[in-house]
Amino acid sequence: MYLNSYMAKDYMQTKILRTFLTSDRLERRLAEIHFYTREMALPTRSFILIRAEQLTESFPAAESVCFLCIGNVRKEELPEGADLLIFEEGTDILELYKDIQNVFLLFEQLEQTMNHLFLEEAPLNSYGDAIMAITRNPVCLYSEDMRLLFFSEQKKELKYRLFLDSDINHYLPDSDIEELKIDKEYNATMDAIDPAIFSANHWGYRILYYNIRFDGVYVARLMFCETDRPLNDSDDCLLLYLAEYISHAMRRKNLTFNNHPRYLDECIQKLLLREEVNPSHLASTFQDLGWQTDDRFLCAVFLRSQYA
Repeated sequence: MYLNSYMAKDYMQTKILRTFLTSDRLERRLAEIHFYTREMALPTRSFILIRAEQLTESFPAAESVCFLCIGNVRKEELPEGADLLIFEEGTDILELYKDIQNVFLLFEQLEQTMNHLFLEEAPLNSYGDAIMAITRNPVCLYSEDMRLLFFSEQKKELKYRLFLDSDINHYLPDSDIEELKIDKEYNATMDAIDPAIFSANHWGYRILYYNIRFDGVYVARLMFCETDRPLNDSDDCLLLYLAEYISHAMRRKNLTFNNHPRYLDECIQKLLLREEVNPSHLASTFQDLGWQTDDRFLCAVFLRSQYA
């Protein structure tokens, strides 16, 4: 799995003094690690381990390069187009190499896990579990009509959890939905193409979200919820990475979430339990399904949900 400078910054263990990062946070282009020598032609798409006195030498433009520099250096000494992570003078260069190598290994293992899940046609929450083990914050997917399709969250006491198993396939409360309908910030999120942040004004914590679209039609929203640790700069590309797998899995399973009547599950459950059904909810469900309220018979097939 290719990395970018932000992933190195967020997941290396060695203390970083300063950073100069100008590359695109959503792109992952760095595939190799090199030790700098004067005789070498400057490689691209690489992390380059270098000392400050070497970095002050004359370099050509260095696009798709991240220098891991031991010793301080000024921004104006940085080659054009390169990223820079600065480490303390005296840092062991071999230990630095092992550190960035371990970051590669971490994400290579993640990619192997994700590919295995896809081949096994695993449920959607399995992908969330795999990436949540690294990013730590809760991961969730909501349908276009605000139904929770899956979540992944670290084990913790119930009072500290965002989600419960009973939340799966349930909608947000009506009061929340009505508030969101008139929330200008939320309405603006519907047009977002890249990962973006929804502020803590509504929920009390920030949300990094990505809108999943099929053929340009918004069908679901994938989210990292900032509750267990602060969002990292690299979370943008990791959310996009997860969304690619989720989108492919949804297509292969032929899942279309945006046409599920909102109150269908509630009405069916109450009817089966011989409980009173909210008439307005029942009428809304009939309307969404194209049924007539005066029909005398109902024929339905119930498939066991993979989220049960």
